[in-house]
Amino acid sequence: MSILTQTTTPGTSTLERLPSELLRKILIFVALNPTPATTYQDPNTKPTKQATSLPCLLTSRTLHATALPVMYRDITTSLPSTFTAFLSQIRCNPSLGILIRSLDLSPLYTSPLYPRPENEVLVNPLPGLLSLTPLLRSFRLTPSLQDHLTLPVLRQIFTELPYLETVDLSGCNSPQLVWEFKRLVSEPGFEVSKSIAELRLNDCVDLPSEVFEVLLPQMPRLRVLEARRTQVTVSTLEKIPGSARLVELDLSYCEALDGREMAGFLKSHPAVRGSLEIMNLDASEESPFLAEEDITSILSTASPHLKVLTLKNSFMTAVHVPLLRTLVGRIEELTVGQGLRMQDLEAIFLPPQETDVPDILPNEEEPVPTDSKHQTILDPMEEAVAICKLRCRINSIASSTTGETSRLRVLDLSGMSTAEQGKIRMSVLLGPQSGVLERIKISEKVLRRVGILGRVCRAVGWDVESTGRMCWIVRKLVG
Repeated sequence: MSILTQTTTPGTSTLERLPSELLRKILIFVALNPTPATTYQDPNTKPTKQATSLPCLLTSRTLHATALPVMYRDITTSLPSTFTAFLSQIRCNPSLGILIRSLDLSPLYTSPLYPRPENEVLVNPLPGLLSLTPLLRSFRLTPSLQDHLTLPVLRQIFTELPYLETVDLSGCNSPQLVWEFKRLVSEPGFEVSKSIAELRLNDCVDLPSEVFEVLLPQMPRLRVLEARRTQVTVSTLEKIPGSARLVELDLSYCEALDGREMAGFLKSHPAVRGSLEIMNLDASEESPFLAEEDITSILSTASPHLKVLTLKNSFMTAVHVPLLRTLVGRIEELTVGQGLRMQDLEAIFLPPQETDVPDILPNEEEPVPTDSKHQTILDPMEEAVAICKLRCRINSIASSTTGETSRLRVLDLSGMSTAEQGKIRMSVLLGPQSGVLERIKISEKVLRRVGILGRVCRAVGWDVESTGRMCWIVRKLVG
């Protein structure tokens, strides 16, 4: 009998006879990779129906039993119709709710192709939904549903889900929600579930510091705290239990923070002293809170596991170059502050004894108007001269051991002055001296001001990608 005509008894196929653990991993891979990477989807059209693990439920009982927990393990929904169908399913089959581990409603009503009707009245689905998911570990909500976060729902999230680890309410900032949060934390005997390890409340601008003062001290397993653009204070951060081990801390644009107190907290608190891997302390250009001495303290006491550090608009100077030179040996992404010069950044990758370095470009001057009939001749000449100068400068400076041992792959210069950013077109950062550096971020206005930047970068092995206000200089892949 040929292979094509062979039949098997139901439940005895090669796939079905695999160990359940291996079969589950295969189905998880199918669920996580529903569409081939080569598939192009026009953003201006409605998305096409993607392949999912749903057909596995209809194949055989063996695959059904293994695929069902995989299918309901991580629920993400963006369309109201899909969300309604999902609610109907778990209400009719409560046993399905027990399978859910992650519930992500953050994309709901946010698709431009499916805007929420203004006159739509949606009954609050959250109380019943959370009651049906007792083993939930991760919960994310869209700001479009923030008014459904009533006191009973908040109580469910923070006290009644014993396995919940991740709470993400970023962008939820309505007056009603703020009022409900105040009522929650003022309840007598209010106790937060000790299972919560990740708390994300980014852009909850009006949430008062008293909310953080009640929540944070009751989270002994806290690993991730994202409180960007909130009213959190350093005195509140000090109340985080010493048993917590924060690996990610995002306190960007928190205007209530004090620089000196923040530096002291990072230096002494056991929850952050040796465990941080990602730290974001960006500030607004108008009100930077980290002074030179604060940056010195932060850099000199940085966690040995730190991989990402962002200090945009902080006050950095050449004094910090030795500390940064040491730091690039272990971090992978760095956002520098204002006050640094391009030569200071180059010194991070060059040997300390390298003093005879050809000077980089002076500060940018406004371009001199040129007659348009001569411009077609002058532009190629200017470009050729700039490329020649850059190549000569790169070749005149020996590669350093610092550059060879650097792990820095992403460097954000957008916090520096426009004039200093413009000097990138003559910088050895575009040469082998920068080691494994792959991406350099600059302000989009620098690209407009330095018209030949893109062509100069391409001549020495880099591409320029620009989207809106973001501009990246990206190293070309060899081979």
